[in-house]
Amino acid sequence: MLKTSVITPIYKGDQLRHHLEVHSILSKHQYGFRPNSSTTAALHDLVSDLQSARDGGMEALTIFVDIRKAFDSVDHEILLRKLHGYGFVGVTLDWMSDYLKERKQRVQYGELRSDEIVCKASVPQGSR
Repeated sequence: MLKTSVITPIYKGDQLRHHLEVHSILSKHQYGFRPNSSTTAALHDLVSDLQSARDGGMEALTIFVDIRKAFDSVDHEILLRKLHGYGFVGVTLDWMSDYLKERKQRVQYGELRSDEIVCKASVPQGSR
């Protein structure tokens, strides 16, 4: 059996984050995937906002949404258009496009393997 490997350059997450921060693309209320931010910070800000509303004699409405398998449902073409709209161009956008284009996956269980399928949606995930 022939083993194959795919070498993919690791794009620095800090470079993407820096672009998003410098151009104020992310809301200050975006807590996920940001350094020095957490669910605790989100909860603190929520409680603070609710207390301010109460102290000001206002009513507050809160809606919580959990998008199931959000990373698995990201359409590549829409993601690339959004990135372009946020100012990602040239080599950076080309790299992202190449990284997502024609990604294939299969399932293997013991000696059994499924057929490969081309992924037109989903964002590859992993650890740092």
